Amino acid sequence: MDWEYVIIENGSAVKLTRYTGNASTVVTPPELEGLPVRVLGNRAFTGNDKITSVVLSDSIETVEDGSGIRGTGAFRNCSQLCIVVLSSRMTRVADYMFYGAASQRTIALQIDFRNVSEIGSFAFACCNHIVHLCLPETVHKISTGAFYQARRLSDLDIPGVWDIAADAFTETMFEERYEQLWKAGEFSGVVYAGKVAYLYLPGKNDPESLTIREGIVGISEFLFHNHFARVGNWRGSLKTVVIPVSLRYVPEGLLCSYWLSLTGQSCLSLQSCQSLQACQSLQVGLSLQADSSLLY
Repeated sequence: MDWEYVIIENGSAVKLTRYTGNASTVVTPPELEGLPVRVLGNRAFTGNDKITSVVLSDSIETVEDGSGIRGTGAFRNCSQLCIVVLSSRMTRVADYMFYGAASQRTIALQIDFRNVSEIGSFAFACCNHIVHLCLPETVHKISTGAFYQARRLSDLDIPGVWDIAADAFTETMFEERYEQLWKAGEFSGVVYAGKVAYLYLPGKNDPESLTIREGIVGISEFLFHNHFARVGNWRGSLKTVVIPVSLRYVPEGLLCSYWLSLTGQSCLSLQSCQSLQACQSLQVGLSLQADSSLLY
């Protein structure tokens, strides 16, 4: 037996806690002791320097979140890892799941995301061999620090993403490219990550109006709350945010205190609002609510 495990859910399922074998290619068992394997623990492969590929059986529904403080994550610091096939039942990549993985590989980390809709916090942080990020349209949310210090990451192909949290791409080539242009005075304005307005880099001349381009479906919570946006007096100058009819998601409270304009029409001041819920009356397909969920 190459696994340590515990019986969970009142004796009805199994959680794999640690792989103890020496194989480089691993397929997780679909059942043990006649019970389905439902959970992969956050120490299952942590620090394993032998595995190169893993297939998670379709019985697995959840991978346990890792922790930065405790140094856990199911595949954290798996230095030789290059291929992972996730269970078709998984809808979320766990926090810290691949933190620092593939550090000794010269080829890209390849993951079959299948039905995943959310990338957890710091899930791929410090994965320095990710250069091109390609996510399927099923992925809608990228959580805090998901690719933090994945330093070589430069290109994003994230067509289904509408929610990007703070520091998702901090200290990557993607973000630092714009930072260098901004410092050289060659760029200012909004940095877009896929279809999301991700980062605002204020210019020398603080504008009164900021326009989010057409086709954008989401605004990141990081847009105005990043270390670049602390520069200058733009907060005192900016009065109006022009939002496109394509917009579907804004974090709660992000645009409070600004006047909104939608395709040239005056919307309203959001001095005391908690969301854009009041804008639904414009009948332009904008549908947001206070709990920040996406509606179509």
